[in-house]
Amino acid sequence: MLRLMWLLALSCAWAWSQARVSVPWVGFLQDGEGRLRPVYGVAGNFLPGGSLLEGVVSLAGSARGTLVKRERDLLWLDEAARVKGRWEAPPGEALFGFTPAGEPALVYFTATGGLFRIEAEGLRPVLATDDRVLSVGWAGDDRAALVVEEAGRLRLRLVATAGGWVASEVELGADSGPALLTAEGAMVLAPGAELIVRPADGAEWRLGLPAPAHSLRQLGEGWVEVRLAGEAGRLALRLSQEGGRLYRLPEVGP
Repeated sequence: MLRLMWLLALSCAWAWSQARVSVPWVGFLQDGEGRLRPVYGVAGNFLPGGSLLEGVVSLAGSARGTLVKRERDLLWLDEAARVKGRWEAPPGEALFGFTPAGEPALVYFTATGGLFRIEAEGLRPVLATDDRVLSVGWAGDDRAALVVEEAGRLRLRLVATAGGWVASEVELGADSGPALLTAEGAMVLAPGAELIVRPADGAEWRLGLPAPAHSLRQLGEGWVEVRLAGEAGRLALRLSQEGGRLYRLPEVGP
């Protein structure tokens, strides 16, 4: 009898410990209806969760949270989609930049061409431009980095966040296509059916895609979502793996 009771207690303790194990959270996806959906799992085994927020226009995630642009506001969310910050915003899509620690740093509103520094008390204007901006990132020393397209080629422009003047500009050696500057300091370019990944250490990786990329965005810490053109679906690029690694992301509804 004592042996049976001991086995039952051991089984209950094991079941309780298993129930307390949480599935790793990767980031958030936007489904076809503009709803925010969490993604759980590990590389190669992802599982989408239920809808947590509606009206999503643009989003990007980092180690500290996720920026979500809705039609008239900008939200800073934790991994449970709880609001940590809120700012008024113009209509339309947006691009986001994070500090290396993953804190929100920059937002660029594509409809107005306005770049803003994200601060607790509000959005501080940096500059307005008519150029086609594909990505924004934090370059340190109070500078913003912009990937811009000029005459079918990509250029990296560094801009002072105080005053908006151009500090430097260089050719990136890549044709036009989606581009992304990540919180980890990596640059991802997608000319045609190929990814060019330039991590912060100065290396360069090239990965083939099953179809041309439609867009790139930071999914979460060390992860980039690659949305493919047409009905080809989405991939997740793992930046922390040497040479980069692509995984198929699950479909998340219409």
